[in-house]
Amino acid sequence: RTAVSSAGQSPRMRRQINLSSVFLLTAVRFFLLSSRGAAEPCPTESLPPTPIMGGITSRFFSRGGTAKGGGTLEQSSQSAPPDGPIQKTVLGAGCYWGTEKFFRRHKFAHGTILDVSVGFMGGAKPNPSYREVCTGATGHVEVAEITFKGDTMMFAEMLKFFFSFHDPTTKDRQGNDRGDQYASTIFVYDDNQRRVATKVIDDLQTAMASKGHRFLRDTVVTAVRDATTFYPAHADHQRYLEKNPGGYCNHKMYISAWPGKTEADLSDDLKLEQSAPTS
Repeated sequence: RTAVSSAGQSPRMRRQINLSSVFLLTAVRFFLLSSRGAAEPCPTESLPPTPIMGGITSRFFSRGGTAKGGGTLEQSSQSAPPDGPIQKTVLGAGCYWGTEKFFRRHKFAHGTILDVSVGFMGGAKPNPSYREVCTGATGHVEVAEITFKGDTMMFAEMLKFFFSFHDPTTKDRQGNDRGDQYASTIFVYDDNQRRVATKVIDDLQTAMASKGHRFLRDTVVTAVRDATTFYPAHADHQRYLEKNPGGYCNHKMYISAWPGKTEADLSDDLKLEQSAPTS
């Protein structure tokens, strides 16, 4: 005979109900994950971010702003119309959702961000899928392609901001996200972009040695590579954190003010280099 509890249910009945509940919850979870389709994160991106040396959430320079949402492009209301041509830069700073979010939300002083798209660059396979890139076998880097109007100083300012919200000292890694698809990378389109990128990296490395920093390690490992074909990611991944404000983001502010030379110093250096005769 089976004993009956005071609630009128036998232990066997309660076990059957519990098993049914577990099965139902598992089925619902599977359905929800399946319905995410192309927007489902890589396995490591499903984990919560791991803090690295404690970040700062204050403004970058005196004109910048924190990036708390994924939203629309924001520009400084105090800036004069920017000079310079329309250009592109392609930057890898870990998971591209966060890279896009930070660039869309930041207010730049020296130019205007016209568009930001996420995708892949640097690998051999044409038109890779997100899942293929997640395996790390294609050689592509998750990147944000940024279209902007501005001069050399605008590009330098963008790179300074780029280094403020990710860790450039961890090779092929940002927090929990590991693999060469998460490499800190600057893809350049011409010699001038390469020169500016190298200058900004050198200034950051010098400042880290003399003034300290909050990064995990002591050496900047950001790669400067020639730009290749940019392959846009699936439409579900564009503006992902704008459409999903609670979505995965493994970025934070590591520095609130550029630790190297001042903005004026860098401007003078770049102008001197531009006017110097070439061999």
